This record gives sequence, structure tokens and C-alpha cells, in this order.
Amino acid sequence: LADQAKPDCAVLRVAEEAAAARVQELVDEDASAEEEAAQARAAVLKRYPMCARDVTEAVGKDAMFASLAARHAGLLSDPAANREPLADVEDLMRQRGVEVETGRRQQRRRRPANPPRLLDMNDVALESGELDDYHSRRHRHRRVRILDVQEVPTDIAGEVHEQQDEAKLPPRSRHAAALRHSDPYYQELVALRASLVREDEAVNADSIRCVEEQMKDRVAQLNSDAARARAAEMRAEAALEARYPFLGPTMAGEMLAAARVEDDAVFVGLATEHASLKATPTTPRQVLACVEQGMRARASELVAEQARDEEALRERLPFVGALPGGVTLRELDMANDPDVKPLLAQLEELVKDHPAAAKGPEAWRLKKAIGELARRAAEDEAERTRHGLVDAEGVHERFPFLPEEPVPGVSLAEAGVMDDPEFRTLANALVGLRRDASAEETAKVVYQHSVAEVAMRLASAKLRATEEAQAHYPFLSKRVAGVPLSELPLAQDELFQALVAQRAPLVGSPRTNAARLHAVEARAQDRARELADAKSKLDGLRNAADDEVRARNPFLPHSDVRGVPLRELGLSRDPEYARLMDRRLKLKERPVENAAELTAVEARLKERATEVAEAKLVAETELRAKYPTVATAPGAAMLSSLELTLDPRLAQLEQQCVALADQAKPDCAVLRVAEEAAAARVQELVDEDASAEEEAAQARAAV
Repeated sequence: LADQAKPDCAVLRVAEEAAAARVQELVDEDASAEEEAAQARAAVLKRYPMCARDVTEAVGKDAMFASLAARHAGLLSDPAANREPLADVEDLMRQRGVEVETGRRQQRRRRPANPPRLLDMNDVALESGELDDYHSRRHRHRRVRILDVQEVPTDIAGEVHEQQDEAKLPPRSRHAAALRHSDPYYQELVALRASLVREDEAVNADSIRCVEEQMKDRVAQLNSDAARARAAEMRAEAALEARYPFLGPTMAGEMLAAARVEDDAVFVGLATEHASLKATPTTPRQVLACVEQGMRARASELVAEQARDEEALRERLPFVGALPGGVTLRELDMANDPDVKPLLAQLEELVKDHPAAAKGPEAWRLKKAIGELARRAAEDEAERTRHGLVDAEGVHERFPFLPEEPVPGVSLAEAGVMDDPEFRTLANALVGLRRDASAEETAKVVYQHSVAEVAMRLASAKLRATEEAQAHYPFLSKRVAGVPLSELPLAQDELFQALVAQRAPLVGSPRTNAARLHAVEARAQDRARELADAKSKLDGLRNAADDEVRARNPFLPHSDVRGVPLRELGLSRDPEYARLMDRRLKLKERPVENAAELTAVEARLKERATEVAEAKLVAETELRAKYPTVATAPGAAMLSSLELTLDPRLAQLEQQCVALADQAKPDCAVLRVAEEAAAARVQELVDEDASAEEEAAQARAAV
């Protein structure tokens, strides 16, 4: 349409709008696929709580694991009498799960002369032939549009070797030593080394050395991450102490950050009043001291209240032992956990009229199930905390001039600065200036101010959205299971909105309708908790995908390159990057002799990752400009990751837009309709992808 001698503007506009609509469809499809992936991941973990965190649906297809699962189910008929056999079977299931995952990941799409290595998540396939990785799960509903998919034939799937004792996974903690023994990638390396030794230690000496070097790299990475997480934690604490230096003695040993004082409306009100009084030169010192005393008292009340809540939960769940990672029951809100709540209700109903039943087999089974769910939730929470702290430290390392919290109560990580296109563009420009020796210092300062302003604006918007959501839903706290209200899709959730509609007429007479109002609000709180749980599972899936790439590329220091998440880069599918990675592993066979070349290859790998990220950002900018109406959720796949050009419907709509725009006198109205249709199709694809990702997260949690 645009190439016509006299383009019909109306028709061209319709075609362009249709194309933009198609892009929006694709964005929405991708967001849906990502949500489905997160739900699928959570579902897998829920079904097999005794297995390691990286277990997938593949374990359900393993004959030995299925046999153990059947035996486990039989022993649950009398768990009290079968306590020791149950523990033994669960240990065997945990080990077999590690073996299955290790064997699955060890297979190659091809068999090069290079030493055996563990490939990334894009290199493995299930026995069914279906690719089992982050990208394929999210895009399985449109795999016909992916051009470079190759599957591993089942006849070369290889043998799954027995796992050694070292692969037994202890409860996860935030300490690096414990992380090493529960880290999926490290355990895969342990299993790979063991299989090479059993096969022929002398013949495989070079390959064993290569694997051992990768193990050293991973241990160094875990140690570094532990130190970075601790540094981020202490820096955030120091920032709070600097903001409220008069609070320290009142906290009874509790860290200010752990107390979350800035999530409390009363404390925030006092802090605002204190700042206003302090900014007034004529304010008497005793008035300021009175407000400070009020803040100290409120902080102490919050700490005491949290201690009481934890104690109450411990009394209610005395059978739940110490949780991994130093996580508390209060942090997990276990009594309201969607999976725990029905089990706890059954247990309490069972022993309500028959106290002796508390020692019976059914009560023991329920207690055991609740304890396992609590342990898994604590592991997930510890992992999310660690990942968030490491990411926060990564932002600080790159932009040390930014405050820890641009706005009190909202950190840089929570503000989502690295997901914002404007922040990402300015930050990348600043990085470029730093690397340019000829760049003037004034230009760098200007960009630093711009980056800081955008960070402040993003954090302010996040705080404002959270406060508005709480004002709209006063029966909810600022955070639900640790997730800020602004990150929950409350307005889009039909069930939650139906409950809000039921509540509205009851609020007019709260005393008369007290019982019904409480019941409706409790159901709404439960629904919000379910949405927060789904969000956490989705975040867990994404974090695991980033960690998967980073573990195999230890020279990449952060979870993103130029602001593009590692999971979005598809580095293993880049021919040059894959060739360099094979060369790096070959050099790892003799790391001392090849030290110089190894350093050069890793430097080139980092450069190539940067080049891939920059090309992706250019493509993303073009697609965003082309489809400005397409909406994606924070953390969802980038438009440039959706393979939009392979969608036949979108291709047809875009061709129509071009034809309309090329007309001598384009019909602008028709063109606009076509453009809107294209944008709508893109939105459909985005939503499909988001649904697929959510399903994957739920499936993982179920296992």
C-alpha cells in the first residue's frame, strides 16, 4: 500500500493497525505461555515434593521412578508403621529423580569430537521426542514456526547411570556450601564425572579434567553469589539505618529490612511527619524527638507482632521442623498457602472431636504432607531471596551511583528498572560512554542523572500503584505472600472482582453484615494469595531459566546482558557462540597450559553475548515501534523472542497492510482496521505464550 504512486492513507493505516494488532496478539500469547510454564513447573514440584528442585515431568515417564512412586503410595496406607520404609523409598525417589534429570541433560543433538559436556536447557529432549526446555515449553503451541528445532533420536538417548551418594540433596540454605550440594548443575557435573570414571578413567582422563574444571567454576560462582547476596543484604540494611539512625536500639536484634517497617502504614505516616518536621528549621527538638520515639515504639511493635505471629504458627504447626534457608513460617504465610490450607483444615477437623486421632496414621500422613510442602516452599523462598539479592548486587555493581531504594520501601530490583526500555537504553548508553576513552566526563554525569531520574520515576510509580491497590482493596496488605499488590493481576481476575462486587453492598452496614463481610473478604484474601502463589511460581521458573544459562556460562557475571535476560538470548542457538563454547570446553581439558587462550576465548564469548543482546534490542525497538498498542506483562518474553515472522496469520495481515499502504490513494480507514487486526494478532500470540509459561510453572510445581 505504501509503495503505490498515490497511497490510500486510510487503507494503509488499517493495514498497519492490523499488523500492530497481530503483534499484540503474539505478545499476549507469549505472556500466557510463560504463565503456563510457571504453573507447570510448580505442579511438578507439588506432586513429587521429595525430589530435587530441577525435576521435570520426565521423571513420571521413568519406569523405575514409577515403580518407586507406586511403592510409596502403598506405604502411605499406614505411614506411622511404615515410617522407616517411607523414608528409604523417598530417598530412592530423590536419587532416581536426579539420575533421570542428569541422564536427560547429558544427551547431545550431535556427537562432536569435543569432550562430553552438559548442554544448556535447549539441548535436551524427552523420551517422547518433545523438546523439554524453557523455550520449547513456552512455544510448543507454535513449534511449527520455530525453524531451528532438532530432536534427539530415542535410539541414541544413552544410558542413565546410578547416582553416587554425593548427589543426595540436603535441605537448601542460603550458604554456598549447602547450595553446592543442592545445586542442580553441580549435581549434574558430579554425575557426569562419576559416569566417565566408571566407563574408563584412564581413557577419559581429559574429559574428566574438563568436567572437574566446570565443577570448580560452579563452586566459585556459588561462592561469589553468596558473597554478593550478603553484600546486597547488608547494604540495604545500612541504607535503612542511615535513613532512621534512631531506630537501632529498639529492634531487639532484628534487621530493619526483615521487619519491613516501610510496608506499615502507621510507620510510614510517622516517617513522613518526621521528614516534614525535620525540613522545617524552626521545629523544636523535643517535637522531633517525640515523633522519633513514636517511630521507635511502632518499629518495636512490628517486631513483637511478627514474633507473636511466628509463635502462633509454630503452636498451630508444631510438627513442621526448622525450615531450610532460615525461612520462617510467617514469611511463608503457611496457614494461608493454597496447598496447605485444605490439608490443615482436614487435620484440625480430624482431631477436633477425637484428640487421640492426632497420633493415628491419617493425622501422621497429613502432618507429613504439610511438612513437605512447608520445606519446599521454604526452599523456593530462600532461592527467590538469593536470586533477588544477587540481581540487586548486579545492578549496584554496574550503577553504584543509584540509591538502594530510590523511594523508601521500593528497591531497584522491585522497581523493575532493568525491564524498562527507557532505563535500559540510557543505562546501555552510559556503559558505552564508560568504555569510550574519548568520552567527556560531563556526558557521563548527564547520563548518570538521567538514569537516576528514570529509576526514581519507576520506583515512585511502583509505590503509587501499590498504595492505590491497597486503598482500593483495604482488606489486603501491601504485600501478599511477599508479592507487592501492584504485581498481582487483581483487576483482571474475574473471580477476585466478583468477590469485590459481593463485598461492595456489605460495606455500607459493616456491623449488620459483619459475618458475611468477613466471609467474603476471607475468600478474596484467599484468591489474592492464589494469585501471589502463581506469580511466585512464574518468577521461580524465570529465575531457574536464567540460572540455567548462567551456570553453564560462568564468565557472564549477571542474569542479563545489556538488560536482556539470559533466558531470552538463545546463546546456544547462535553458531559462533556455540563454536566458541565447544572450543572453551576443549581448552578446559588442559586449563594450565591453555590459560592464555582460555581467557581470550571467554572474552570473545562475552563480546558475542553482548552482540547478540544488542541485536535483540534493536529488533525489539523496531517491533515496539511497529506495534505500540501491544501490552506485555513485566518479565514476559520480548516481542523479538516470539518468532513473529513465522506466524502465517500475522504475515498475511502485514502483507495486507503493505498492499493497502502502496495504493495510489490509500484508504486510511481500511488501513487502520488492517493494522489493528495485525496488532490484535500479536497480542493473541503474546497471551498464548504467557499462558503456556504459566502452565509450565504449574506443572513443575505439581511434580
